Amino acid sequence: MLEAIYREIVADPADDLARLAYADLLEEMGGDEDSWRAEFIRAQLVTRKPIVRNLAGGSLCRPRTPQEFVLIDLAKHGCSSATFTRGFVSAVALPLDTWLTHGVALTAAHPLEHVELSNRGPAPSRHWNNKPCWCQSPPGYDASNNVPAECLPRILYSRLNGERRAFTESTTYDSNAIAIADLSRVLLEWGRDPIAALRDRCPAGPDNLHARWRWSNAASFKMDRPSFLTEYVRQRLIGGNRDGNSRIYASREEAVADLLQAIREVEG
Repeated sequence: MLEAIYREIVADPADDLARLAYADLLEEMGGDEDSWRAEFIRAQLVTRKPIVRNLAGGSLCRPRTPQEFVLIDLAKHGCSSATFTRGFVSAVALPLDTWLTHGVALTAAHPLEHVELSNRGPAPSRHWNNKPCWCQSPPGYDASNNVPAECLPRILYSRLNGERRAFTESTTYDSNAIAIADLSRVLLEWGRDPIAALRDRCPAGPDNLHARWRWSNAASFKMDRPSFLTEYVRQRLIGGNRDGNSRIYASREEAVADLLQAIREVEG
């Protein structure tokens, strides 16, 4: 029952009733740590005051509370800071490449409402009255720190809701806060549904028993058939079995996981 309610909290972070039910069950369990955790959840639901913890350094080498054990796990996933709101982790900060690696696991484990990239930030647009903007990474750039801070890989950039400036390959906003909030939305969507984040790419197959990627030498990654990949991406696929101009997998999930890893290498 406790796990089921926690899944509800993760699925709907805005639902305070599920958080109260979780605290009640913890208290009924009767352990000291469970009671402490229940009290913490209820207190934060009343105060609504966020608690921000810096995860850098060795400040968590001797955890003493349930929250600190959670923070240690977040630090292992590469998070540089975390925020507790209404009793649970609601926000994290971490580098882009770390999110692309661990974002799916983090969104499945915590009721996250905000993600901030520690090595990315909007920059003033040189063409549009210095409005804050995100830009699409040029071909060949990755998710490391060796790129301009405002550059994002296409798998994220294409989902932004700001005012798109096509010929400058930038998306502008009225403020930095709005730009950061829009990127946070995209990151959470990506973490909760990485298959959708691939946009039009979908492995071919009539059911979930078999799936395949096919490839083409076309220069563009966006092609008419959603199961086609460019040769550049195909070379980075490592799973499944090669079959002519395609690679066959046991399931759609396996095919998508292999493509996600390939895209991280190609675009970040």
